[in-house]
Amino acid sequence: MLPTKTLSVLASALIFVSGFARAELATLKFTGTVVYGGSLATIGDTVTGVLSYESQPQDLSLPNYASYSIPAPFVMSVSVGDHFVMSKGITITVFNNQGGNVEDMANIAGNSILLDNELYSEGSAGINLSSKSGSKGALKNTKLPLSFDLSKFDAGPTLTYGWIQKDGSQNGQLLQFSVDSIQSSVKAGQRGGDHH
Repeated sequence: MLPTKTLSVLASALIFVSGFARAELATLKFTGTVVYGGSLATIGDTVTGVLSYESQPQDLSLPNYASYSIPAPFVMSVSVGDHFVMSKGITITVFNNQGGNVEDMANIAGNSILLDNELYSEGSAGINLSSKSGSKGALKNTKLPLSFDLSKFDAGPTLTYGWIQKDGSQNGQLLQFSVDSIQSSVKAGQRGGDHH
């Protein structure tokens, strides 16, 4: 039987370890070119965006599908011309080996956006990355990707694109843009045990 002092030390160590889980912090920077501008931008304008998020468990998982909700303080920001967008949180949806017209797909959306200091609670900004039918190398599984190789998302501009919209209505889309580059960086860190 272990002495009481040893049990106390072990219990303290377990509380400390369970309170801090190793996490990886991913930062994505992307650029694009406006292909539909509406009143927000002109076709050909440059779009830049950045987001960060930690590795975390799935919120919803089905065969070949997983969804991840990443709350504030993690946000996505997008700039185009004099306009600036910031989201309240991020949702990442992953499809792997679907076998349809899209094989692998990652939909990365910043939700409930602030656009030039005006809140659109039903709005979003983000990027959608897709590989064509039979092209299975873009994603390996449905784990939360921490980096993306844009060259493997080869489904073309109608399935790999970015957007800013004020809501989901027919007239809600403010602009659409091509995704021209993605730079990913990942670093190890620690987070408190109360995060998921």
